[in-house]
Amino acid sequence: MESTEDNMRFIKLHAPLREGFTWRGNSHLNLDPYASAGYNFSTYAYMRDWDYYYAPFETSVSYRGNNYEDVFTVEEEDIIENIPVTVALAPGAKYKAVEKYAKNIGLVYREYTLLEYEPNPSGANPYYTVTLWMIDHN
Repeated sequence: MESTEDNMRFIKLHAPLREGFTWRGNSHLNLDPYASAGYNFSTYAYMRDWDYYYAPFETSVSYRGNNYEDVFTVEEEDIIENIPVTVALAPGAKYKAVEKYAKNIGLVYREYTLLEYEPNPSGANPYYTVTLWMIDHN
């Protein structure tokens, strides 16, 4: 199953649907959208080589009183480098992206975490987590 978000194409699900199966879910990302104008950079280059895989299937997941049966999880990325910071003058990063799908429903959960640490006297470093959970379905 392919998905287009912000004009970018992702391979969210791939056959066969079995635990441990891997694929390059971001292989369709255009990493050089401005090449024709003479620019050579990409905001999404860090995502290109992510190996998506099916984590162990869950027979049931409960969230806020709602139960979801036959849930499978797609781990898109889970990278941790020097987080928590153990080497003070070295950069660090954490990227985590995961989605959960329930049988006969579809996507019920999505999480994306980005943390980048650069040694910075002001202490400011970008960090955010976006978590989405389905609240209703037909």
